[in-house]
Amino acid sequence: MLDEESNLKVAYLLVLKNTQYHSVYDKVIAQLETWRALGVDAKLFLVTPEANEHPHVEVIAPDSTIKLIRKLKHAVDCFNPDIVYHRMWVLSPLLVPLLLSDYKMLAEINTDTDMEISLEKSRSIKGFATYIYNALTKAFYQRRLAGAVSVTKELSGSVSTQQVAVIPNSIAVEGFNYRKSVDKLDSKLSVLFVGTPGLMWHGIDILNQLARETKGRLEFHVVGMEQSVLSEPSENIHFYGYLPVEQYAAIAQSCSVGLGTLALHRKGMKEACPLKVREYLAAGLPVILPYEETAFLEHKPDWVLEIDSSKDRLDKETVEKVVEFTNLMHNVIIDRQEAAQYIGNVQLESKRVEFMQALAGVK
Repeated sequence: MLDEESNLKVAYLLVLKNTQYHSVYDKVIAQLETWRALGVDAKLFLVTPEANEHPHVEVIAPDSTIKLIRKLKHAVDCFNPDIVYHRMWVLSPLLVPLLLSDYKMLAEINTDTDMEISLEKSRSIKGFATYIYNALTKAFYQRRLAGAVSVTKELSGSVSTQQVAVIPNSIAVEGFNYRKSVDKLDSKLSVLFVGTPGLMWHGIDILNQLARETKGRLEFHVVGMEQSVLSEPSENIHFYGYLPVEQYAAIAQSCSVGLGTLALHRKGMKEACPLKVREYLAAGLPVILPYEETAFLEHKPDWVLEIDSSKDRLDKETVEKVVEFTNLMHNVIIDRQEAAQYIGNVQLESKRVEFMQALAGVK
C-alpha cells in the first residue's frame, strides 16, 4: 500500500482535438484525481481549444506547431516533474523537446500503433505518409522512453523499452454517473453497444449479422454510430449517433447487457481492455466480450461471457450463447465492490503509481 504522502511529481500530457471523445478525457481526469488522492503531485497539460476549470488542469491553446511546442515545453519546465506521462501513438512533434530533455518519459500503450497504421496505409495518401513517418521515427521515440505502461499483456511486447508494466484500464466505479435499473429495464432482452464509426475492428457488420439472427429475441442499442454505417441494417438495431455519457445513460439503464468490440482479429489482436466495457461494468451491466479481457485473464466472474469472434461471422452456437446469457443476465446488476476488484481505479492506479515511483527513484 502507498504512503499517504509521496514525493512524486507527474505531468500528464493530452491533446484533445475532438471534444466528442470525452471518454478518454474522463479516464485521464479519473487517473489524475486518483494519483493525487494517493499523494502524487499530478497535473494535466491539456492541448485543446476549450476552456477548462479543473484546478489541476492547465490548458494550452492550439497554435502553430513551433509556437505550440514552445508553449508546452515552457509549461512543463515550470512544473518540473519527475515523470512526463502520455498516451503512445505516432511520435508527435510536441514530444521531441521533452524526449531530448532530462525528464523521464513514460508512455501508456493503448493500442498496437504499428498494426493500426499498417491497416490504414493503403486507404489514403495521409495514411501512407503516416506509415512512412512512423517507420522513420519509431526507433528514436522508443529509445528515449524511460518506460511504458501497457493496458494488456499482448500489447506489452509492441515496444522495445525494457521497463514495461502491464496495468489494465481502470475506472472510478463508485463515482460512475449512472446504473442499470431493474425499474427502467426494457421488457425485451436488449444489448448496449458503444462504438465509433470508421473503425473496422469494432465490427458493426458482425453486430448486424448477430441482430439478424436474433430478430424477435434481442434488441440492439448502438450509441456512437448512425444508421448510415450499414447499407442494410437489421430492424432490431436502434441507432442514436454520438451521445455523451450523461445523455445515453437512460438508454443504457434499460439494457440487459453490454457488448464489447466484435472484430479485434482485424487488427491481429486477441486481448483488449476498452474503456466502454469499464463503463458497462461500472454501470452494473453484465458483459459479452468477443476477445480476451485483461481484467479477467486470471479469473472470470459469472457476469462475463467470452465468445469467439476470431472470424467475420459468428457461428450458430455462439449466437445462441449470446441469447441465453442475455436472458440469464436480464435482471442482474453487478455489485459495485465486486466490479471494483477487477477494474477499480484505486486498486489499479496504486500499481501505476508504484511503477512511476520506481522509474523516478522516489517514494
